[in-house]
Amino acid sequence: EAKWNSFEDSDKKTWVDYSDDLDGKNRVDYDNGTLSIQIIQPADDPDAQQKARRQALNQFQKLFAPNPNTGQVPLKNQIAFDDDGSQPVSSQNAGNFFNQKLGGQFKPVGTFMSNDGIRRIKYRVDVPFVKNHVVRRAQEFL
Repeated sequence: EAKWNSFEDSDKKTWVDYSDDLDGKNRVDYDNGTLSIQIIQPADDPDAQQKARRQALNQFQKLFAPNPNTGQVPLKNQIAFDDDGSQPVSSQNAGNFFNQKLGGQFKPVGTFMSNDGIRRIKYRVDVPFVKNHVVRRAQEFL
C-alpha cells in the first residue's frame, strides 16, 4: 500500500501478482481474457521509462516460465502471436513477443503521490488472450 496506495488481491476470477520489489504488478483477468502489466517508478528518475520497460519485460517472461512451487506455466497457451493461437507465447519467445507486439504500447498512464510520499509514474500495457482461452486453459486439466 505504501507504493501503490491500495493493495489489490486475487480472487476467483482475477490473479494479481506483485514483483518482489513491489514496483510491478501483473493482473490476469480470466473472465475477460486480459493481462495487465503495470509498473511504477519514481517520477524524478530520468531513467524511469527505461527501467519500467525492462521490468515489464521481465514480468512478462516470468509468466511463461514454470512456477518454482507448482511446475505449471501460469499463462501457457493463453497469449499468442496470432489470433487463432497457433503460435503461442512460450518461455523461448516471450521476449520477442514483448518487443514486437507490446514494446510500443508500453507507455505512462499517469502520475500519483504514493502513500510513502514519493511521486510516481505508472506505466501499463494490456495484452489480450487468444480468442479460445477458456477452452485452452481447460485442456490443461483434462
